[in-house]
Amino acid sequence: MTVNQLIDIVLSGVDNSWPTLHKIRYVYVSLGKLLRKNTDFFFSVDHKLGEQNLSADEIERIYTDDKSSGDLKVICRSAAYILQRAYDELGIKSELIKSNNNVMDVSFDDKELIIHHWFLAVYDEENAYFVTLSSDLPYIQMGMQTKHFATNIPYKKTLKNGEEEQVYCGKEIKHTVLTDKDLRAIDLDIGYINSMYLYDEDYRPSKDWHYNYNDASLMVLGKELTNNKFYMELEEQDTKFYNRLMEFKSGDKVISLIDTPTEELTQEDWLNWIKILCRRVHRKIEKVVGYKIFIDVFYDDPNWNYEDWIKEICVQSQRYLHSFFDETKEELWIDDSFKYSKWSRVMKKELSGKYEGLEMDNIITILDKTNVLVGMARLGVMNKQFVALFHSLAHHFIKHDHVFEASMNNGIASSKYIAHKFRRLFTKIFACGHETNSFNDMDYSEQIVIIKMIIDKMFPEFNRNNAVLEELYNDNYSIVQNRIQVYSLKHKKTGDYAIVFHIVADDTYHDTYYLYNPKTNKFSTANILKINSDYIIVSDRFKTRIEEMEEIEEKKNKM
Repeated sequence: MTVNQLIDIVLSGVDNSWPTLHKIRYVYVSLGKLLRKNTDFFFSVDHKLGEQNLSADEIERIYTDDKSSGDLKVICRSAAYILQRAYDELGIKSELIKSNNNVMDVSFDDKELIIHHWFLAVYDEENAYFVTLSSDLPYIQMGMQTKHFATNIPYKKTLKNGEEEQVYCGKEIKHTVLTDKDLRAIDLDIGYINSMYLYDEDYRPSKDWHYNYNDASLMVLGKELTNNKFYMELEEQDTKFYNRLMEFKSGDKVISLIDTPTEELTQEDWLNWIKILCRRVHRKIEKVVGYKIFIDVFYDDPNWNYEDWIKEICVQSQRYLHSFFDETKEELWIDDSFKYSKWSRVMKKELSGKYEGLEMDNIITILDKTNVLVGMARLGVMNKQFVALFHSLAHHFIKHDHVFEASMNNGIASSKYIAHKFRRLFTKIFACGHETNSFNDMDYSEQIVIIKMIIDKMFPEFNRNNAVLEELYNDNYSIVQNRIQVYSLKHKKTGDYAIVFHIVADDTYHDTYYLYNPKTNKFSTANILKINSDYIIVSDRFKTRIEEMEEIEEKKNKM
């Protein structure tokens, strides 16, 4: 599609009965859905693409291009030109504005270029509005709120040294700033907002469905990620405990708790399920106490009895539990009058403030959940409470280094935990390895903005105290992106951009590298040295890291 064709398509959707401001907004978001930022231009300006850097003449051509024809790749200036041409067709006044403070001096061997940032002033019957389309492309293409339409761009600003600086060239333009509420009303009218969520216009949870920007989808994701809820569910479902009990053998049958109606499960089926549950709990407790637990109640005994089993487990766990007491409490030892509920209650009271282990390894907590689940299974009850409790018990079977609290290294989140959690969440959220989707159809400059937004939401548990490696910390990046460094690459043959995610090593775990191609939606562990041969390394930080690795490899080969 050419620029001319694009403008024709956009203008065909304009309703002539709309107020001028509605037309301005409609053209803005409609063009934004199909324009693409010229990634090669911006990396070439910074001399990031090595032999594939655009030449000075090419950069100059792109910078001065008024986009009267050609492709849909833009920079701030050409995006403003296209927008202006569309407004001209509608008889809407606009003017290009050159920034005075956002300037790049680009030097080449034989040429020096001065590159300014540009935006557009567009007018309705009463007001002027500043708009910067190129900066809003990722948000528009995701159906999100824009950040650069009818915003405030002051004519002058005060520098740190107290001096005043003129922000843009020419005379001052008295402009109008629109609120989120103003824009929302327009976007509903023109159909830009077309998705429904259980969130109101202020992104508060609601019982009713509301039309909203797709920012709400990030709210949904953020809610699922809060307290590691989504991540923990994935981890729980990955445990042997969960899988052995969700699909189990009962005699000659294989029963799925997901697919089999509750009323079809017999007492014998439930008894077999309970036995599997108890076996798994038995093994977990052995891992916690650090010794083998031998009980007189055999699982294959037709007379197997749950009450005898839990008593035996508690008897064999006593030595471990009593180790938290300052002195021997003989009155707490189990005798023939044993009742689990009473014993549990007394032990929790006595252990209060004294138990020093991880909560996920708390034997009494594990047995409490087991006891309730068994009671429900005996009654053939499989409701929401049963499912929630089953998940809660499965949590205790997750590997320690996959759980934040258990994986801490001197009070700091371990790199192993970060690497595992990042891979699990990223591949799930972006559906890596599956068919490509609309996100993969976007271009790199737009994709990377969204990717970084989502990465920052993946670790709600992080703060300055529990996640920062002080010796490597850089204030220019978020806490998450200090531990997961994001490097841009360009394939030497295909020209496709890709990303390396570098989970920085700590003193217990090595550097971890993942490669993601946002065009093909493929995610894999990265071979750094191979990457160096196949890709242009755009990131300076990554270049330095590769050079260090190559030096190490060279020294090894000489030995």
